[in-house]
Amino acid sequence: MSGLTERVSTRIVYADGSQKEGTSRVLRERKLSVLCQGTQLGLMTCTDTELERLVLGWLCTQRVINAPDEVLSIEIRNDSALVALSTPLRVAAERRALRRLTHTPQWCPKDVFTLARRFREGMPLHGETGATHSCFLMRAGAVLYACEDVGRFNAVDKAVGFALEQGVPLRECLLYTSGRVSEELVHKCVAAEVAVLISKAIPTAQAVACARELGVTLLCRAWEDRFEQFA
Repeated sequence: MSGLTERVSTRIVYADGSQKEGTSRVLRERKLSVLCQGTQLGLMTCTDTELERLVLGWLCTQRVINAPDEVLSIEIRNDSALVALSTPLRVAAERRALRRLTHTPQWCPKDVFTLARRFREGMPLHGETGATHSCFLMRAGAVLYACEDVGRFNAVDKAVGFALEQGVPLRECLLYTSGRVSEELVHKCVAAEVAVLISKAIPTAQAVACARELGVTLLCRAWEDRFEQFA
């Protein structure tokens, strides 16, 4: 994909001691600083796609905003995302507290296997470089959105940003990630009111405890023929 990857020279070394010259397609990263009212809110290392959507989702999962209509504009300028809000900027101490989710969208094992199969089918950048994380958003058995990014958190934020843009109720969605589930990732889902989090990978102990405390259904090691429910 033009501008997102580049080919670099490599040396391939084999177990029998032989070597040869090679090339490999690698992913390009970019730095993006999120700025609002002269304050730097965060610094991302991301893939150069869907940046406004990424920032919108990030503002939600970081609890900078409570609703998408609080965002007047997001302008990408060089290595900065300039955010204008309709409300005063909340510092971290003033942001809404994470509260236990009391809703769970309807889901069944078939949904999990469908998402795992969709992941196996691949994404363009991952097929080219093997260096991205994927995220899929499902509602009522249908995959609504798929994205990828160099960062697993970024991919989740893009999916959240898509839902906010399109008016899709995240409370009714299942979210599938290719990445390891950490406590921070569970917090992101709770902030976005995503109550079912699915991953092909394994969660940390803190993520399991957090999901159980905050009412998140956590389904991991999700493959096409099995998954494990941790919370």
